[in-house]
Amino acid sequence: MTVRWERVYLGSYHGFGDDGRQLAQVGDVIGPDGASQGWMVYLVHRQGELFDRYPTEEEAMAAAEAALDQP
Repeated sequence: MTVRWERVYLGSYHGFGDDGRQLAQVGDVIGPDGASQGWMVYLVHRQGELFDRYPTEEEAMAAAEAALDQP
């Protein structure tokens, strides 16, 4: 599946399908000390299914795309 990623603001991206529907969100999780705790993936149409945290936004986006390719 092709996902077009748009940066919403620093540390947050939304992924859209070919039909323009939002499919996923990727966000940087910031801890109480202000340091990044990794990137999380939220699949919009799978009722908030969350995965592990990823060290970079690219890895989180790739994980979201791989999950969206699953039936």
